[in-house]
Amino acid sequence: MSEVKTKRPLLSHRAKVILALAVIFILVVLSFFAPPEGDSNNVTGDLAVTPTVSIIHPVGTLIVNHSAVLSGVQITVTQVQEAVAFSNDRKHGGTFTVRVYVSRMDISTSPFPARLIYLRSCSV
Repeated sequence: MSEVKTKRPLLSHRAKVILALAVIFILVVLSFFAPPEGDSNNVTGDLAVTPTVSIIHPVGTLIVNHSAVLSGVQITVTQVQEAVAFSNDRKHGGTFTVRVYVSRMDISTSPFPARLIYLRSCSV
């Protein structure tokens, strides 16, 4: 009687799983070195020219110009805008987006510069 010879697989099941995990690990590590989505190809990742921001379905704009001093830093809220979207926002979490324009000035005599985190926009 003729016997059908089956080929032995090139890699065992365990080797295939290890190979798949190694490929996934390499892709994850490489993703940390890739530039963020939407950035340009220059060294700093910033755009060479600041693009004009277009406002999609504006709801309102409020000129505030109120300031407060916090730890030797004068923080001024200059303007607040609300719209459905802004052209340079990458993520839209809600129906409307509120954008707060903030400026700061270091008025202290400290030799160490003050650090301030800007809140640009949030979705409502």
